[in-house]
Order: sequence, then C-alpha cells, then structure tokens
Amino acid sequence: MPSPTKVIKEHILTMEIESQVIETAQELFCDVTIPGEPVHIKSNFQKLVKSKEKLKEQLLLAQSIRTVSEVDDSLHLEPLKKKFIEVFSKNPGFKKLKDINEILVGRQVTEAERAALPSEPQILANFTCALNTSVNVEHFFSSLKDLMSFK
Repeated sequence: MPSPTKVIKEHILTMEIESQVIETAQELFCDVTIPGEPVHIKSNFQKLVKSKEKLKEQLLLAQSIRTVSEVDDSLHLEPLKKKFIEVFSKNPGFKKLKDINEILVGRQVTEAERAALPSEPQILANFTCALNTSVNVEHFFSSLKDLMSFK
C-alpha cells in the first residue's frame, strides 16, 4: 500500500494546471531538496525536541554550548539552518558565553574576544553554571513548533 504522501503527490502531479496553486504544488512535489516523507521530517525534528528539553535543564555551560552546537551540526535543511543562524546572530550574549566557555575548557580566544569579557578569573569561573536558555533559543524552537509536532 503506497504512503499517503505518495498518493497525494501522484494526484497533484496528474492535475491540469488551472491555477497558480496547482502549479506551485506540482513544483514543490518535484523539488528534490524538500524531504517528501513525514517520517523523515518527524525523525529529524525529534532531535530538536530532545535538545530543547535538555536546554531547559540546569546544565553546565559546556554541556549547553555542546547541545546548541549539536543542533547546529544536525540542521541540513536550508530554511532551518538559515533560521538557526538568524536567531543566534541576533544574540551577542550567546557569542560571549561561547567565548567564556572556550576559556573555561582551556582553549585560546583572540585578544579582541578576550577584551570583551570580564577580566577577573573568579567572575569567569562563575559562568561554569550559567544557564544558556534565552529568549532567542526559545524563539528558534517556538518557530519550529508546527513542524516538531507533526503527526
């Protein structure tokens, strides 16, 4: 038995182009860059749901930065990757947290990055337990809510 997606696709592709809507639907079903199976979409967005829940926990800074980086690495669909970059580029505080984390785990940061951070070692050490869930993180995940709850 063919999947519902395939049945709908076959039906749409056999329709006569009587309107812009039909033409657009046919183009979208033929676009190989758009995953066509709901299972594919749901399985990939499960990672996002789990990451969102993980970020709500009280994680060490290194763990939360790693979680956000894993989400970034797992996004392969262009609209999602673009949205992720857009949301986090609007959050200069996240960049500072990443730089502080680099120092805390023993990696080097540039002089310019270091100059933008607190100079007292004790203040930097206190960031070990800094929470990484921000309005921007919540905004990114909220913007994907419809896709993540796809059934």
